[in-house]
Amino acid sequence: MSEQFMYSWRFKWITSLILVVLFVIADRWISGYAVVTKEGSLNLYFIGEVVDVNSGDIVYMRDGSAKAGRILNSDMYGNIEFLDSGGGRLTLKKGDAPDNVLRAEAKQDQILTLRILTWPSELRKQGSDFRNTRVVVGNRFQGRFTDRVLRVRDRVFVDVPMKRIDRIESVEPREYFRNPFLLRLFAALCITVVLVGGVKGVLTLFATGASLLILLTAFIPGLLGATRQAATNAAWIFGGLVLIGGVAYYARHLFAEDGWTRFRETLRTKWQRIPVWIVAGFGSAGTVYGFFMLVGQRPVTIALFTALAVTLVTFTVITGFSVKVI
Repeated sequence: MSEQFMYSWRFKWITSLILVVLFVIADRWISGYAVVTKEGSLNLYFIGEVVDVNSGDIVYMRDGSAKAGRILNSDMYGNIEFLDSGGGRLTLKKGDAPDNVLRAEAKQDQILTLRILTWPSELRKQGSDFRNTRVVVGNRFQGRFTDRVLRVRDRVFVDVPMKRIDRIESVEPREYFRNPFLLRLFAALCITVVLVGGVKGVLTLFATGASLLILLTAFIPGLLGATRQAATNAAWIFGGLVLIGGVAYYARHLFAEDGWTRFRETLRTKWQRIPVWIVAGFGSAGTVYGFFMLVGQRPVTIALFTALAVTLVTFTVITGFSVKVI
């Protein structure tokens, strides 16, 4: 692999452009996060943006609306005399009618008005869509590190238990929605590594990703006793790495000065290496699978093998397979 190819700006810019496109797609996908879970009842998790922050008391009405202000007085039946944040004095009754009180939350450190940004697609298909709807929720501080002091334009994960898909009765803000910022920071790191290191930078990122994949999908399940899952994941990873390496061996010529000519020449003169790559891919997958199944749940052995595997993958991907690497 020539120095000219290793540090070719054409390769750097093309790869950087591909990364930008991939990260833009990932950013759009993450920004639309919204899921439905059924844990005994229907639970929704989506993203909300803070559009207003007040303090005081909050009263939830049966029609799904909420009022922020001050509770001046209440009786044993749940009826409330209420001073609205707009200055209006109201008498709210407890009952079953839509304009009656559902519940009240007094002395909230923050009364947040959230604008719903995302909504699960499976509910939208059923005619339920609360995007851009504003909901009011209380935020009381507990004096712990988990307290969330929210400001206007902050985005948070929102948890909503629902009995009916056409009504929101309660809302619970969760953690800050930091995913887009973290993704963009990671994208900047990857693109910088590619622009500085060229092919070496790409290989470094690839080796790091493969190592993390091995740790998360093979090492940890193996420690937890999911032997078959760890063996299957490890086999896919190692077999895939070998096959990808075979494809990269031929595709690397495309970035040379006379890329297509050299690519066709390599295929014509070294086609016999293709079966070798395929056999090596399946062989490595079978070997790794058999090892994990044989070892079972033995933490020390699994840890040593994973360390060896990560080292081998890192060295081989970055520098190529050779006697020196071994």
